[in-house]
Amino acid sequence: MPAHAYRSRYHSPRSSALSRAALVCALILCVVCTAFAQDTIRARYGLFGHAAVAIHNADFSRMPGTQSCCAGFTSGSGIGLAGGALAEFPLAQAVSVGARLAVLTQPFNMISTEPTLVLVAGEEQNGAFEHRLTGSMMTLGIEPLIGVRVFNSFYVHAGGRIAFVLSSSYEQSDVLTLPERTGTFVNTDGSDSRKRTRNEFAGTIPETGLQISPMIGISYELPLNAEGTLLLVPEAFYHMGVMNVYSDSTWKASSLRAGIAFKWSPVSRKQSQLDEPATQPEPPIADATPPKETVPPVI
Repeated sequence: MPAHAYRSRYHSPRSSALSRAALVCALILCVVCTAFAQDTIRARYGLFGHAAVAIHNADFSRMPGTQSCCAGFTSGSGIGLAGGALAEFPLAQAVSVGARLAVLTQPFNMISTEPTLVLVAGEEQNGAFEHRLTGSMMTLGIEPLIGVRVFNSFYVHAGGRIAFVLSSSYEQSDVLTLPERTGTFVNTDGSDSRKRTRNEFAGTIPETGLQISPMIGISYELPLNAEGTLLLVPEAFYHMGVMNVYSDSTWKASSLRAGIAFKWSPVSRKQSQLDEPATQPEPPIADATPPKETVPPVI
């Protein structure tokens, strides 16, 4: 048989794909078996605090009730904070189910740049200005999560966030940026506005609705004592906005959060008894006192 025929028979692309699939399945099986070989998860209660990067994806030109010639805001970001309380309970040997009550701030800074004519010393020349929309939202939400211990103390989490807006604020304006320190807007009638800022508005975001977001995360537990009842947990979460911030808009807010959680994991009395080693009965101690000698009576 020719060599190339032997190779095509025993090393076909189909056999290679099957080999790769078998390897992937073996790795997944190994991870699952490792996870379930760990000790049983105990209940956990705690507090957490995160720094949060707010990520905004949008397609709208102005806030309701305002004026703007903006072509459209498309994206923005900001740095916020998140914090709250958590509770987790064992669902299986390496699986937990729980929820978090979290307050989250989501600042936003959206900018759209556009060319325009400006007046400099009474003469028109080309320039540019920015449509600016800045502000922040504070939301309160509940975050139901399922956690799976992949190996050792490393967990992956999946769930969601259901939140409503506690407070919000925004500022919207058009600001000349070129030339940098001189020039003013031209009014619609061609006169000098004598301003470098126009269309200034401020207020609260109207008609905000319920915010529902899928959520994923990772965490790693570091015990702070020998019993493992106190835990320091570095963690990171991402939740993706799938609902608009307010009605009649295309504006979705997501967040990438990272920080620390402090957890208390009490040991139940039953678990404590199971963890204690069984005590063996002590062997009886032989009497070391020598027997008394009997003295025959004297006749």
